[in-house]
Amino acid sequence: MTIRVRVDGLVDSGGTSLLPVKRLVTLLQLCKDESATLASTADGVVLQSGKNSTALDTADPKEFPDVAEFPKSEYLEIPALLLHTIIKRTAFAVEKEYSYGVRAGVSFESDGKHLDVVATDGQSMAWQRINGIEHRIAPSVVPSATLSILEKVLKDKSIVDKHDDVKMAFKNNGVFFQCGDVTIFSRLVEGRFPAWKTIVPDKRTMPMVKVACGELQYAIRIAIIGADKARPRVLLSLDTGQLTVESHFTETIYGLRESDDYRDEKYNARETFESSGSAQHSVSVSYTGEPVSFCLDPKRLTAFLSAFKDDTVLSLYLPTDADKPILIVPEDGYTYLIKPQNESARVQSDADDADEDEVEVDDVEEPDADTGVEVAGQDLPVEEPMKEPVKKPRSDSDSETRILQLLSENEQLEAKAEHYKALLERAMRVIEKMKEKDRCVAFS
Repeated sequence: MTIRVRVDGLVDSGGTSLLPVKRLVTLLQLCKDESATLASTADGVVLQSGKNSTALDTADPKEFPDVAEFPKSEYLEIPALLLHTIIKRTAFAVEKEYSYGVRAGVSFESDGKHLDVVATDGQSMAWQRINGIEHRIAPSVVPSATLSILEKVLKDKSIVDKHDDVKMAFKNNGVFFQCGDVTIFSRLVEGRFPAWKTIVPDKRTMPMVKVACGELQYAIRIAIIGADKARPRVLLSLDTGQLTVESHFTETIYGLRESDDYRDEKYNARETFESSGSAQHSVSVSYTGEPVSFCLDPKRLTAFLSAFKDDTVLSLYLPTDADKPILIVPEDGYTYLIKPQNESARVQSDADDADEDEVEVDDVEEPDADTGVEVAGQDLPVEEPMKEPVKKPRSDSDSETRILQLLSENEQLEAKAEHYKALLERAMRVIEKMKEKDRCVAFS
């Protein structure tokens, strides 16, 4: 990614210098005057502001990579305020676990009639459509880091207050954004973006309920207090005239150790307590359909609701199939899809695992010894199946001992991790000091 900024100033003679960015930014932040002077010398560049004068060493400008020029034609103009809103409503839905791949970016596509901006992480999708865009754009994925920088630029009052247009161009596997005196260039993310149009259901056949953004966001904030910290989930339920958001949690609290010496037998002995609770909040809505409920991720919902004002009216379209996504649509061409979490499958899996530990061999029917199977005209006796050994149930004392042993091993691993982390930080400090010795800064 490349950023070019043009700054107004008095220039006596032209030239090019390559300066250390961290030191230059630090010095400019400490300057109390409104203006500063950069003067080229035989040894480098001198930065002077008021009574402060600092000499900075420079590198060969030829080492700086070539900067692509903004194309003079074939670009799209879009209002800065509108582009800022688009980024705010879509960039939050990108994949955050991995910083690479098409899901870590935002897709831009235009068919000559409207512009579609889409972001998805596989569990949710944000889609903003802008009508009246005649410029055609092939499906292109812009990195989320580039849009984050662009959003900061668009927050500048000198651009937003003037209602300037942002010039946007896609060329040679790259994207250009020109906002006033700032030009941003970035490479596009390689790969094919998911076929998002195929997963958008027809909302005309789905039951709908309207709710204010602020009320729904407040209900989620209340419910998330009682959600499980390791795997936060909230249950959104709809009944006649009421929308309820609730959550439940169960956690284990470990007491103090009876001994602080790990060599002592009482080191692993500690008392455990089971804690549980719940939280819920209800909102009045005009709903008269059948009672339904969906298990959702509160973090994704909160990120979505934060992009809108509290008085925004949201239309929730509810799927008839539990595997289909929920549609949340405001009144300005925006669509948000979120997939319900299948909690029942996880509970059933846990129950199956528990059943496997309690298999009784006596219930298995054994075939008769005289029974045979006819294969190619021959009677072959069926082998008697081997009997599986009966698994002895674990006692409570054995389970508690195993749990305490695992806790002890976990604490030892955490201690080793902290030790290696301290060594790594020390090594990084030594490397930084060695780098600093390669550069010389003089103050006078």
